[in-house]
Amino acid sequence: MEQVWVCVVRAFETGDMDRACSLERFLSALEDLETGRANWVDGNGRLV
Repeated sequence: MEQVWVCVVRAFETGDMDRACSLERFLSALEDLETGRANWVDGNGRLV
């Protein structure tokens, strides 16, 4: 997880905003899954 944050910081530093935003969304999704707040996935693991 820490390595992904390093990539986010580097992307912001280099001005690669598309990559930075994608990585940030990825981290948010991981956090949702870990905390059980992933309401964007149904009970069968499909995106809703």
